[in-house]
Amino acid sequence: MKAEWESQKKLLETVKAKTATLDQMDALKKEVSKQEDATAKAEKIQ
Repeated sequence: MKAEWESQKKLLETVKAKTATLDQMDALKKEVSKQEDATAKAEKIQ
């Protein structure tokens, strides 16, 4: 029973780490999109 608990605990930690990574990726995508928009606007002005 303890081995099963340890296994589930490790699995939970893995899922948490992957979720955090996905959240970071989403934030990075949003930032890149903002930068692309700003670049496009600057190019239109010129």
